[in-house]
Amino acid sequence: MNAPALLAEAHQGHRLRASDFEVLHEGGALQDVRKAELIDGDIYTMSPQTTRHGVAKTELGFQIRSHLKTLRPDLITIIAVSVVVADDSVPEPDIVVSSYKGSRFMPGDTVLLAVEVASSILAVDLGRKAALYAAAGIPEYWVVDLDAARMVIHAQPGAEGYGVKSEVAFGSDLISIAIPGLSVETGFLLA
Repeated sequence: MNAPALLAEAHQGHRLRASDFEVLHEGGALQDVRKAELIDGDIYTMSPQTTRHGVAKTELGFQIRSHLKTLRPDLITIIAVSVVVADDSVPEPDIVVSSYKGSRFMPGDTVLLAVEVASSILAVDLGRKAALYAAAGIPEYWVVDLDAARMVIHAQPGAEGYGVKSEVAFGSDLISIAIPGLSVETGFLLA
């Protein structure tokens, strides 16, 4: 005779895949959500952005794009785009530099640089998101730490995370490791 299974033992959660998340987006299921990310199969809504966050993201994106226009015209710089970094994770970095020319969610293997502007969620950006971007092989990842007036640079991705981590204080020039010739002035972040 079969013994009844306990409900807790019988329950198995269902994690969304990146393809499920894209279908939800395209079908309008997320239209009332201002901004959402898929991390490890779970959908997270994102906090509203302050003016300081918006200015940092916009100005940094503009500077990167301006430098790349002549340096690497084959690359695009996008503010806030969904990037598929794993079968169950589609974060939305604040800035992305990529070679992707399509119209769907951006494939992670086309991204050369991902940037997150952080204040209240710094631990997530330096922890879980850094691990996701490294596992996806994204060559370089910058975290703009508004509260500590610094940029945290991650490079050389691997299975255990990024092999190189360094810091640049706001006001100093930031030189990209993954995109030779790309240099960004960070003094505007001091304001």
